[in-house]
Amino acid sequence: MVDLNLVKTANEFKSLNEGEILNGYLDGFYGGPKPGYDSSESYRRGWVDGRTDSGLEPADETRYSDAGPLAVS
Repeated sequence: MVDLNLVKTANEFKSLNEGEILNGYLDGFYGGPKPGYDSSESYRRGWVDGRTDSGLEPADETRYSDAGPLAVS
């Protein structure tokens, strides 16, 4: 998985911009280049999800796990 210092808490996740997530997702899904640290957290989160969903990047085990950092109990 790509290490981009992504959000780690539910509160950080809630603060993300949905439009930037979508832009990043589409870029990641269609093989766009890895975003730099000058890209927003929202864009980077979308990019990682797009890469994973397209099969270009293996899924992070905690992404779908109840043990994941953003899991809802």
